[in-house]
Amino acid sequence: MDELLRYGEELAAMTPEIRVTECARVRELAGAEPGAGEQLHILQIQMLADGCGDRQATLAALSAFRDGLAEPPVRSWLAFQEQVLSRWQAKEEQVRSLEKQLQQTQQSVQKSRKTAKTRESELQDLKDKLDALKSIERDLGGSEGGRKP
Repeated sequence: MDELLRYGEELAAMTPEIRVTECARVRELAGAEPGAGEQLHILQIQMLADGCGDRQATLAALSAFRDGLAEPPVRSWLAFQEQVLSRWQAKEEQVRSLEKQLQQTQQSVQKSRKTAKTRESELQDLKDKLDALKSIERDLGGSEGGRKP
């Protein structure tokens, strides 16, 4: 458990760019079939680094190891991490849903603006035609008025 806490402290002090590099390093060291200790380290870096693999898959692999872990504090920490991850994923899904709604709303607003602009243009054309007709009417009315005694 002390090792996990120390590693977590090291990760917290890293910049996002260094965490990406650290992720690659840890995953390479862990190999194709990492044990529980390596999976715990991978999970820690995944919680802090974007693009560091599938957190859910790592957590599923760790869940299989959890009951066999020797240290009760590590089992408790892992159970807590499962809850954090579950909540995190629900929030990520909520954000994706809200982003989709925002995109749809923005598209709707753009369409409404385009429609409004088209209608304004049509209205201006009609006003121009009406003004032209009024001008013709005045010209015709003036010509006729000049002929009448």
